[in-house]
Amino acid sequence: MTRKMKIVLFFTHVAVLAVGLVAGFYSSFYAQEGMKMSSQMAMISHYGLRVDVQRNEGDRDAYRKSLITYLGVLDDIFKHPSQIFDAKTTSVDKMLIYERLSRLERESGNVKAADDYMNSAIQTCGNTGWKDCSFEKITNISKKLEEKGLIPPRSPKTNDVNAKH
Repeated sequence: MTRKMKIVLFFTHVAVLAVGLVAGFYSSFYAQEGMKMSSQMAMISHYGLRVDVQRNEGDRDAYRKSLITYLGVLDDIFKHPSQIFDAKTTSVDKMLIYERLSRLERESGNVKAADDYMNSAIQTCGNTGWKDCSFEKITNISKKLEEKGLIPPRSPKTNDVNAKH
């Protein structure tokens, strides 16, 4: 084998190795990103359903705790955004949770806490890209979403699971 062929062979191996390393890095990156998004989707689904169940089946305290827990989950996701759950997406969810906490506190007579939560909702709304971040708009959207949630509120006719149909 000539010196020229050895040099060509050497650089061919180096080029193949470099391409392999780059391809391995990118496939590893996208696999990790995919796993992160899947994990985030599972967490959002689980805790979102938990909030709906507690809203419909639990007492005020259980509902409040589920909202606060969900808020913590969203804070974790907000710190590690993905292609699906970016700052705007998580900010919308956080804003709606703050609004729901505000309503809960107001119904319980905790006006100061209610105002603090609503101020947090309005402040968080600034990160969502919404044009209207008024108290009325946020509350209206939140109530509409609750009516059409994963588990809609029960009507008085469906309260008794043992009722004859």
